[in-house]
Amino acid sequence: MRYRLAKAAEDALVAIRVDSIERWGKIVANRYDRLIDQALADIAGNPSLPGAHEVPGSAGLKVYSIKSSRRRIVREDRIGNPRHLVVYRLASDGAVEILGVIHDRMLLGRAVGRLARDAEFDPASSSG
Repeated sequence: MRYRLAKAAEDALVAIRVDSIERWGKIVANRYDRLIDQALADIAGNPSLPGAHEVPGSAGLKVYSIKSSRRRIVREDRIGNPRHLVVYRLASDGAVEILGVIHDRMLLGRAVGRLARDAEFDPASSSG
């Protein structure tokens, strides 16, 4: 299965990368990127995968903690405490739409509602 990124998801991934480099350096930022890429691949491979949860009050929207994909990363490259959630839905064409990537401290209902309301997709953003 394939996935496509909403503009908000693309922006969040860039912001996470920049923040990771500034806080922990390029090596750790690269490891975090690999974890996020693995989580996106896992979601695309099975949108109903263990660890994915429907968002209460937001029909069809799910969240998945990237922490759930840690076991698929080589042990020495694992991030100790990843803190981001992927917000997504299954589109009518069968693709997974990644609406955003949010920090686990955010108010889930508010963040997900904003992402769903403002979702914009670039046709060139498909992957998989």
